[in-house]
Amino acid sequence: MRDPVDVHNPDAEDITVVMDNLNTHTRGSRYEAFPPAEARRIACKLLIHYTPQPTAVG
Repeated sequence: MRDPVDVHNPDAEDITVVMDNLNTHTRGSRYEAFPPAEARRIACKLLIHYTPQPTAVG
């Protein structure tokens, strides 16, 4: 997520991101990938919207 924040939208105040509900798409995953200060800087610019989970059929 650093690329959309730093390369493609460096001047944006907020960036809206639409994601599916995979367990890898969590705030904690950024803290695993980056040092805490960097993870927080990235997270503060992102407005994350998750797609709805499918409902069970049958």
